Amino acid sequence: TRVHTLKPYRDAARDRREYDADLAALVKEYKPDWVVLAGWMHILSSEFLDRFPYRVINLHPALPGSPGHAHWQQLCGAADAAGQGAAAGLFSVVIHERYSQAQVDAFCNALRLFRLGYSWGGPISLVVPYDLRGMRQRWPAHLARGTVVRFSTGLEDARDLQADLAQAVAAALPG
Repeated sequence: TRVHTLKPYRDAARDRREYDADLAALVKEYKPDWVVLAGWMHILSSEFLDRFPYRVINLHPALPGSPGHAHWQQLCGAADAAGQGAAAGLFSVVIHERYSQAQVDAFCNALRLFRLGYSWGGPISLVVPYDLRGMRQRWPAHLARGTVVRFSTGLEDARDLQADLAQAVAAALPG
């Protein structure tokens, strides 16, 4: 286990992008098939995300440039000087188009703590896959192709949710 905390960067008044670049270098050493950021309370910049194309897709509306960012900013407020702002436990990922709908469904079904369903929030974590190909006439230009999976995190321990996601990825979405 390696720990790479943000605090020393903040204490030294270093930019968060420097932290992201250093974190990406550390993660890259492991040659990951997937980078799962469940429970991660940090909005990663392009310095991290660009190093793992098609393996990390962050659609959180708090991320500048993400769809819905302006609306999120109106509802939740802008980040303060420390980069902290109001947030919600609702996020989406796009599972790469190389995985079939059956594999995505198997991933969702393999989750033990996330229950199938949708909500704007509550005590129980939820998951729901969206096959946009069947819901839209044209693919949205701002999204990578694949299946959108929306998560709503509940009150379970973040480490338990991370472990649940990791075991479901291992079981249903081979690297």
